[in-house]
Amino acid sequence: MRVEVTIDDKNANTSSLSDELKHRQKDLLEDVINYWYNDSQEKLLRRANDRAGRQGTEESGLHRIAASAVEPYWDEESRSWNFGYNHVGAIHNEFGAEPHEISASKSDVLAFEWPDAPKKVKEQFSHTEGDLVFFQSVDHPGIPAVSWVRDGRDSLRNKLNSGGE
Repeated sequence: MRVEVTIDDKNANTSSLSDELKHRQKDLLEDVINYWYNDSQEKLLRRANDRAGRQGTEESGLHRIAASAVEPYWDEESRSWNFGYNHVGAIHNEFGAEPHEISASKSDVLAFEWPDAPKKVKEQFSHTEGDLVFFQSVDHPGIPAVSWVRDGRDSLRNKLNSGGE
């Protein structure tokens, strides 16, 4: 997942204010993108901690997404500020996912740890090490949208609309 803020200066006005803003827009947008990124990260980590608490664990998958964050950087070629998340699950957690089936595609079975599996499932895999289970496919219940990037954007919009207060 990637967020991009682009500077389009093709139609810049030649007035002195416009020239000054054009000259400073990269620096001004750096503050904007940093606010958006930091607010998004705070929201994500707060939700990660909440989820871990509900699950009774120290860490949730959202912590791994937060750890995959790419801090804001300037891309000279596209003349844009960018930040993003390299975790494959980032997009699914930001926007949510409908219930769906997951099938083994690169092997005969899916293998994953299921520490709180029902007793009936644990009995089927009592010969395996730890909490490892195997299935050809599983029905995933879906993922509720966490919306930390969009919520960070909305916080930024509110801050800008309130005059930065």
